[in-house]
Amino acid sequence: MQQNGYDPDWAKVDVHEVPRIKVKPPGPRSRAIQQRSEKYMQGYSSQAHLFPVAFESGNGVILTDVDGNQYIDFSSGIYVTNWGHCHPKITEAVVEYTASCRIATISTAKSRRGWPRPWSRSPPAT
Repeated sequence: MQQNGYDPDWAKVDVHEVPRIKVKPPGPRSRAIQQRSEKYMQGYSSQAHLFPVAFESGNGVILTDVDGNQYIDFSSGIYVTNWGHCHPKITEAVVEYTASCRIATISTAKSRRGWPRPWSRSPPAT
């Protein structure tokens, strides 16, 4: 049922269906991406070493890796914790905003105090 323009059950999870493991993690595609990333990226996240899986997409609390495995995301970051991956209202707002081409450089996007927004909250160097 639609409420406020979206389905409130958009992120509902059937715990009998997820997690769904098709290939023992990390799968071959995840391993290849991990190896390539370690070759070029310094200071790689320790979390990537603990669970070396490359995620391809997220929806609600479900993450899907490049090998087709699906997991319930119990380690989501600060923005995903409250809203879930790809919340339809947030996605709609981002698409609408980016479609309007409201792009400005930091030098032109300043508040009354002269601080750049939203990229930084620290005062400019004097």
